[in-house]
Amino acid sequence: MDETIDTLFDLEPDDIGGKTAPVATPPEEPGVQTYVAHYTSPVTESPTKGYFEFESEHRASSKKNAHDARIRMLELFGKDAVSWVIDEVKLKKKKDELCGDQIELDFREPKKPRKRRASKKWL
Repeated sequence: MDETIDTLFDLEPDDIGGKTAPVATPPEEPGVQTYVAHYTSPVTESPTKGYFEFESEHRASSKKNAHDARIRMLELFGKDAVSWVIDEVKLKKKKDELCGDQIELDFREPKKPRKRRASKKWL
């Protein structure tokens, strides 16, 4: 009797050779992370701009993260901050990612403005 295997479906569990598929691990939750939020006040006699740090366990740029930033801003600045707007929220860089106390310089040429295509005007 010839023991040939025609398809992979004909394999018995013993024929696989004891190899098992790697177990998929769920992605790790980052936990509480530190973010930096930039805010501006409405244009009045004394406009205010600045930034503050806050901690959140929610994903960056999510509604819950923005809510955490808003609550922290109100805790820090009180009722004056009710009309202020949070412009952007970024993940705070770690110390080893920074360039020390040195300012980062960009020596690239500025982008050239895009030219509009000439339109033909027929009368």
